[in-house]
Amino acid sequence: MVAGLGKAIRTAGQKNAVATEDGFRIEDGGQLKDVAIKVIPFRESPSAKERYFLVLFEEADPNGAPAAIDKPAIVDRGRAPGCGAS
Repeated sequence: MVAGLGKAIRTAGQKNAVATEDGFRIEDGGQLKDVAIKVIPFRESPSAKERYFLVLFEEADPNGAPAAIDKPAIVDRGRAPGCGAS
């Protein structure tokens, strides 16, 4: 799994776009689950030099694709309270 995660992070960083790798298994409570890794690159602000990566592990359906999940949309309203440099 580490090789796939590294590849997804490199791809996301090089393309500055979401990268997905699938076909992985992780253990969860003694059971193996098929997952896809999704890596989302972002910066704290447009002028920030540091780049960060959000890594998501999505449970895959039996056909190998990430399972569809109904989720509410996330609205970016700037920084969350209490998060930020002083």
